[in-house]
Amino acid sequence: MVRCPGCSHWQELRAFRIGSTRNHWVPATVSACEFRNWDESENTITDTFIDGLSCNHCFAKYHGRSNLAEVLVKWLDYCLDSERVRLAFMLSAAWDRLGKQYRKFERVSSIYEVKDVVLDILPVAAKLKTHDFHNIGLTEILTLRMAFPKWVTAWGNLDHETRSFVEHSTWNESCKNFHLWFENYHAIEAHLVWVIQCEMEMAEKDRGDDLTDWVLSREGRTLT
Repeated sequence: MVRCPGCSHWQELRAFRIGSTRNHWVPATVSACEFRNWDESENTITDTFIDGLSCNHCFAKYHGRSNLAEVLVKWLDYCLDSERVRLAFMLSAAWDRLGKQYRKFERVSSIYEVKDVVLDILPVAAKLKTHDFHNIGLTEILTLRMAFPKWVTAWGNLDHETRSFVEHSTWNESCKNFHLWFENYHAIEAHLVWVIQCEMEMAEKDRGDDLTDWVLSREGRTLT
């Protein structure tokens, strides 16, 4: 909680437009001086920096709602963009490795189902080579969605030895990470689609006023 110097109310950090460039930043667990604010300014998140900020209500009062709306829209754009890149990486990382390491499968056994999956995802895999995860849009997600059931079927047909090879050699990660991707694939995909649709909705028209109304309505002012 932070006390606003303008109205003297205690409010959460979000009311002061503070957010680290790292996901799930918690000031109690990591020194705040190691992080910069989301706006990529030269300001590191320190006690002095926080003490100089006013809450959203006071910011709107002294600088105008239009200026508050501009900042909030930029912050939301940043959050959506960061989340999109993170989720696109999570969704596509294993597909990328599957395409790159397919020949290792052939050393173990002739798995025609896996070959079909690799061929299906080639258009998406070509985009993954650049590591620009903004290129993973709804069309690419649909391509991967159609390939995933084939991969599930192929996985079910693998014997124990081949599965072990896939988990430890092909992905070059722990079995835990592989299974997290495999078992949570649809949840990751759904979240990514939601983020992309939010970006599309924000781009359709100016949502600054709606966002400002929503933000100000959520902030409690009872703590003094």
